[in-house]
Amino acid sequence: MGDLRERHLLIVAYELPPSAGGGVQRVTKFTRYLHQEGWRVSVVCAHPIPGKPRDESLLPQVASANIVRVPARNIAIAIARVLSVFKRSPRGEGAGSSTSGAIAVGARSPLSTRIARWVSMPDETALWIGPAVRAGLAIAKESPVDVVLATAPPFSAFVAGKRIADALGVPLAADMRDSWRDNSSIVWPTAWHRSRMLRLERTVLASAALVTAASDGIAAEAAEMGARTVASIPNGFDPAEIPVWSAHDTPGLSIVFIGRLYANVSDPSTFLDALTLMRSRGTLPDGLRVKFIGANTPWSVSLAEARGLSDVVTFSDFMPYADAMAEVAAADVGLIMTAEGPGARAMYPGKLFDYIGVGVPVLMIGAADGVSADLVREAGAGVVAAYSDIEAIAAGVSELASRKSSRSLSGPTNPDVVARYNREKQVIELSRLLTDVAGVPRG
Repeated sequence: MGDLRERHLLIVAYELPPSAGGGVQRVTKFTRYLHQEGWRVSVVCAHPIPGKPRDESLLPQVASANIVRVPARNIAIAIARVLSVFKRSPRGEGAGSSTSGAIAVGARSPLSTRIARWVSMPDETALWIGPAVRAGLAIAKESPVDVVLATAPPFSAFVAGKRIADALGVPLAADMRDSWRDNSSIVWPTAWHRSRMLRLERTVLASAALVTAASDGIAAEAAEMGARTVASIPNGFDPAEIPVWSAHDTPGLSIVFIGRLYANVSDPSTFLDALTLMRSRGTLPDGLRVKFIGANTPWSVSLAEARGLSDVVTFSDFMPYADAMAEVAAADVGLIMTAEGPGARAMYPGKLFDYIGVGVPVLMIGAADGVSADLVREAGAGVVAAYSDIEAIAAGVSELASRKSSRSLSGPTNPDVVARYNREKQVIELSRLLTDVAGVPRG
């Protein structure tokens, strides 16, 4: 490895294990495998957020890093505490988590969140920036840092990472796990707020020596917003940590979805409408079972109840990653749902790579001409239906049920495509890119 072992990488990430969720997996694997590539890794992150999912089993994967946690300050939570003096603040059903400035379009969010959108930039975690910067500079004082890698959302991590890199005079690498400009779940109250956010995005990305993106579409956005060097590093899977799917000789078709549901984002409405349509026609497959794991909220449950599907559709609370993957391997089909909207065509849900890695057949409901649909087709991983096409969704469910009945249900058929998304191999490429920028002076 030569002098690579002397390189010190500082990662700025709002969430890290034991916090859990799709975005946490990416930074967890970066932390783990960059250490194996010879980097000394330090991480500035937030303390686990009360009430959010935790997965203690992920902690060993980041044990090699020097981790400094600072309070997970959230403007919406602070406002809610003030409001609670006068009236207890309700929680909005169907709204997204208040950790990234994103909300679920069309959902009624808490008053505290609506107020926070007016005063927070770039998102509700802006109060975390200052403590994160101070923690990063303290780490660098003890051991010089060669590169700062900030991963977002929340995009406050980019602001903190830029300030640290500027103060130290070292390169900034910005990892975009999601779109910023084209993110359909980020809604600002006025055009002025959006304009200010766009200026901030241009400033951050133009200052970065490297921008990595979770999809080609996000990479294109970064280039359009002034990034100098952009590389696509999609999400992936870790073969050592997931079970292998095989066809099940069980009655009925079982479909599983892993993750949270958000109105007009990962919204199950059209999928449930398709099941309702099939039932009205008498074509709902016998013994069909649909399980949503990590989506047990009154809002999501009410969607199934209102359609009379409670006998078919069930919801469970968050599960640790290993348990969730076991559920995927035990199912016949893994479900993906991505509502059509700005940025949706460029988005890869993280669970898609888990499904492909496990080898479970996929029912992809989303932008039929988007990158996720293209990947499902290229990998030979399953069936694609447009999010708004209820007839196509119903046909997809029927097709998968028919394949199971005829014992022809299979997962991905193109192993070369699947192999691209091995996380360990992806981090080898990231290590090479970081090594290249480590000697690049700040521009």
